[in-house]
Amino acid sequence: MRYLRPRYPEFRRVLLVESGPRAVLEISIPRLRNVFGPGAAFDLITCYSGQPSTLPEGAAIWRTADYQSKPSRAALLQQLKTSGATGVAILCAGNPIMSRWKWWLVWHLPMKVLVINENADCFWLDTAHIRNARRMALARAGLSGQIAGRTMLRLACFPFGLLYLIIYASAVHARRSLRLAFGSRVPPRS
Repeated sequence: MRYLRPRYPEFRRVLLVESGPRAVLEISIPRLRNVFGPGAAFDLITCYSGQPSTLPEGAAIWRTADYQSKPSRAALLQQLKTSGATGVAILCAGNPIMSRWKWWLVWHLPMKVLVINENADCFWLDTAHIRNARRMALARAGLSGQIAGRTMLRLACFPFGLLYLIIYASAVHARRSLRLAFGSRVPPRS
């Protein structure tokens, strides 16, 4: 939990998680260079082929397709922990690309987390920036803006719709079971 505190180590090496559109990452890398300074090195974990055009030379690149088994993911995690990276920057651009990977990495890596949105803006994932994280989570869940009312109405109606479907399915199956058990008195249609 120490990484949720608003303290920032010196960032000499940053792991980029390309869990969104490549165009957003290509815009983000120069901005991150301004944040971390010209001496910061970047590494990349991605599901795409090729390399972002703005990624500096000499960056290590890991492809998720190479780490599909549990032992290989454990080996990747060990490599990432010993890579010297002190921060991880994840793209949260509203796309489901590498969602499991990015949150798995955030959970398992003992690094400070930087969240990058679809506009290539960023904020730290810590207690000092909890409002930004909450706003972003509400927007992704559809609970902010003009569609918030519709989403809340759907959430309120969901249990009643589910209950209706369960009662209907139970009645149909009970009727079928009774018909099979006692025989059908209705002659078959010809």
